[in-house]
Amino acid sequence: MTLQQTTFTIKKAIKFFFLSLAILLLGLNIYGLIQPIPTYKAIKNISLHKQNLIRGPKSRTIQLLRSVSLESIEKIGVYKLNEAFARSIIHYWPEKRNYFYIYENWLIYFLQKIESRFRIEKTYFTNIERFDWERVIQSGYGYCSQVTLALYDFLKEKGQKSDIIAVNGHVLLGTSFFEDYYLMDADFNVVIKASVEEIYNNPKIVEEAYRNAGQDIGKAKTISDMFASQEDNWIGSRDDYYPMLSNFYLIANFLKWALPMLLLSFMFLRNSLLKKRTSYV
Repeated sequence: MTLQQTTFTIKKAIKFFFLSLAILLLGLNIYGLIQPIPTYKAIKNISLHKQNLIRGPKSRTIQLLRSVSLESIEKIGVYKLNEAFARSIIHYWPEKRNYFYIYENWLIYFLQKIESRFRIEKTYFTNIERFDWERVIQSGYGYCSQVTLALYDFLKEKGQKSDIIAVNGHVLLGTSFFEDYYLMDADFNVVIKASVEEIYNNPKIVEEAYRNAGQDIGKAKTISDMFASQEDNWIGSRDDYYPMLSNFYLIANFLKWALPMLLLSFMFLRNSLLKKRTSYV
């Protein structure tokens, strides 16, 4: 085989590799649009959780939530909406990791694999929380911030403005419905019909709400004291609460489509230019 033939074969192999890679990545993206992620294996067999809530089928829950409009929330009630998320998401978190599936976002998947492979002490990608409410319900787990992020994303998708409320380490959601303000804690299945200012003036409202939801006196009083102290309490949007993660998701979700599309465009453009050049010879 001559040097020219060898060079041609190598170029052809490289072209085939990058074409296959671009098609594979686009295929993963398209597959991820229709394929749900599985429930995490450690919680797969848990059906009864929190205050004796029965975890229903996730596909049915997602289907029902997709059909919910802001107008229909008045019929189903804020409490039922909160309960749907509370039922679907178990209070659990994998130890120091929250891996994405390759078809969920291949870019995040490989960043997590690289980070895990080199055992980097300070992780940036391996333990991030999800924003997508459907993915959170599909995974089936999350602590207070993850459940709140899911509820926030759901309401944002419906056009409803909400607040992330962090009280001394505990995270819940605040939003207005029918001229009333509600605090929604889907991690404990608690809804409080009161503004933050009203709670600051009367923290007992919180204690009563958590006790009525089945929490023990100690837990209810602890959360009530968190509000009462007003220490490290914070209210704002998801982008303000997680500025770096919000930007990361914007970039990662854009690049997972843009990179294979750019690769395909470059290869087809190059092939087109080569054909034109050949035709002139």
